[in-house]
Amino acid sequence: MSRWSWSARVTDGLAIADVVPHRGDLSLLDRIVSAGADELVCELTVRDDGLFDEAGSVSAMLGIEYMAQAVSAFSGLQRAGRDIKIGLLLGTRKFQTNVSSFPCGTSLRVTVHPLVQGKDSVVVFDCAVEGPGIKQSARVKAYEPEDFAAYLKTTGWQAG
Repeated sequence: MSRWSWSARVTDGLAIADVVPHRGDLSLLDRIVSAGADELVCELTVRDDGLFDEAGSVSAMLGIEYMAQAVSAFSGLQRAGRDIKIGLLLGTRKFQTNVSSFPCGTSLRVTVHPLVQGKDSVVVFDCAVEGPGIKQSARVKAYEPEDFAAYLKTTGWQAG
């Protein structure tokens, strides 16, 4: 039995915007391929929209953001239609990559597997980004406060 609180369900027709808080140019994933209690698989095409690309490619470090957005999508699916929450990427461990950049137009597959879900809303995922000749992996740690605005106030952060 899975330690995660939701069961697998059909994701056909489910838009990324339905499960992640990212919008516009900052939403980097294109679609959910499959989802289950212990895995989420997303796909994307590396974009040349001017936001992250330079000379026809983007830094392979952007793979960490692809992983983080897939973790966000996993969380959004867990919420089963309730309000989408904002989470914070706390860090990565064991990041490995065999490339320094992704060519624009390349199709990538992002896979995330939850490892730890703490009582304090901290989660750890094993993540991978793969494409033609591309292989990345990392452990991603994230935090999803119950009330993001209240959390920001407790940290002393002010918009400004």
